[in-house]
Amino acid sequence: MDFNDTAAKNIASALRQEASEFVESQRKINQIKEDIKEGVKSPSLPGVNNMLGNLNGEIQSIYQEIMDIASLIDSTASEIKRQETEKKRQEEIQRKKEAELKAQQEREEQERLEQEARLKASQQEIQKKVSNKKSTKVNKKSKKSKRK
Repeated sequence: MDFNDTAAKNIASALRQEASEFVESQRKINQIKEDIKEGVKSPSLPGVNNMLGNLNGEIQSIYQEIMDIASLIDSTASEIKRQETEKKRQEEIQRKKEAELKAQQEREEQERLEQEARLKASQQEIQKKVSNKKSTKVNKKSKKSKRK
């Protein structure tokens, strides 16, 4: 079964979209901080601003982790696809080598059979000639004995 790198990259894209919502949350928190500064003059204001600043820091940290995960998914999907493609290429090379080897073996076997057939035909030809010579000698002897 082929690895679906497109699906993995879609997941990474969805993670990035989710992460962008964290950035939007940061903007809203910053707006709240500004609104508080404008509207409230209170001794607790620095504490609230620190808390909101810390919250923004946490959001930034989460955002960065999500983006890192999305990048890791992308790069892993690409690497898996590359390895899968390379494996298929190697398998195809191996199939071709095996087919070439089989074809070579078949050619060699055919050549061997043809040589055997030529050798057999040659032996039969020699036997015929030997037989013909024997027959000719026998015929000559028999003609000589008839003459006597």
